[in-house]
Amino acid sequence: EPYWARVVEELTSHGLIGGVNVLHGSISTTVVPADPYVTMEGVAFAQENSMMGRARQFLVDAKASIPFI
Repeated sequence: EPYWARVVEELTSHGLIGGVNVLHGSISTTVVPADPYVTMEGVAFAQENSMMGRARQFLVDAKASIPFI
């Protein structure tokens, strides 16, 4: 749970998700979902930095360099 709170806090602070409140207590950090959503920046990040995106680019490059595929 503490790791999850840190991940959500990072996503929120970088503007990748919204609708989530991160509350910092003296002992722990708590995530309170209000109306969670992925921002447009989050969607772009997921599309540009996913393994599928890299695999797609690899196949595009391979097709360009190998004729008849």
